Amino acid sequence: MKRFLVLLAAFWCHLIVVSGISRGEEPQAVYEDITFLLQSWTHSYEEEAEGSPVLVFRPSAFKEFPPSRFRMRYSFQDNGQCSWLFLSPVDAHFMNPGKWRLDLKNKNYIHMPRMATGEMTAYQIVELTKHSMKLIEKEPPRAEPELRIQRSGHGSIQFELLGSDDSETWVVQESFDGIHWRDHHVYDGPFSTAVSEGQPNHLFRAARSGG
Repeated sequence: MKRFLVLLAAFWCHLIVVSGISRGEEPQAVYEDITFLLQSWTHSYEEEAEGSPVLVFRPSAFKEFPPSRFRMRYSFQDNGQCSWLFLSPVDAHFMNPGKWRLDLKNKNYIHMPRMATGEMTAYQIVELTKHSMKLIEKEPPRAEPELRIQRSGHGSIQFELLGSDDSETWVVQESFDGIHWRDHHVYDGPFSTAVSEGQPNHLFRAARSGG
């Protein structure tokens, strides 16, 4: 009977979690107090599991770290400011000013300077305590291009694709109903403008080739 009650309680907990996710509720933070972040952190890569994406940081005063040519360091303040160690090509590393913020939709993601280079990126907070910070770098989403269309009265259509990637092939697709699409024209790499023929009442969109 006791085992049955334990299983029943676990089942109801599962339903509550699933129900919360289905309603689009904000995920619960994995940390007790975000103020744990407000200190100086040093990359303790010796503690990381081989092949794991989890980055391990310890408070800079936590221990004496082994000698290293470069060891990432962050310092966070409560006003959204931070500093991060810049990786100098001549080993003249120095602390650079930066900013940090929690993600508006998911408090388990933090936007902060990327390790060693400083570009703003998002990290998932896996663990945050007074003595440990574990992060996973979030893969930045691929930017979708903007397709601008200018039609003439003679059936000629001018396409302009903005924000495309040199390494990708783009397809302009055509549809008469917004449901069924066919390839209208293929462009290798980014194109600034292209003129083609098309039905004036048809819809057009840009898509990655094969995507």
